[in-house]
Amino acid sequence: MFTRSADLLGSLNGLLCLVHCLAMPFLIGLGATFLSGPIVAFVFIALAGAAAWTASRSATWRMRSTFLITWVLFTLGILLEHRHLVFEYLGLVASVGMVLLHLVNFRQRGQCDASRTL
Repeated sequence: MFTRSADLLGSLNGLLCLVHCLAMPFLIGLGATFLSGPIVAFVFIALAGAAAWTASRSATWRMRSTFLITWVLFTLGILLEHRHLVFEYLGLVASVGMVLLHLVNFRQRGQCDASRTL
């Protein structure tokens, strides 16, 4: 049950990160520069890492590896987005990847739980 909650948290975190990244130019134009600070980035990174670790603890080796690689790419994209535009795109793509991984993991957990009750 806790794994499924982690998948929901991870999916929500990835979606919020996407909205945050895509809305930042507009929000900075409105004067909400505090949302572009490093604390916000570290919150997204920490939540993504915690959700990925918790959700993948009982997953297959391939799923755990994919979660780890995607989280590392997500982290690199966020931390280096000010260096080059390619890192900003890397962060966005990795965020979408995290959302999709959590949804796939959530669905697989639901099927496994349902098959155990039969």
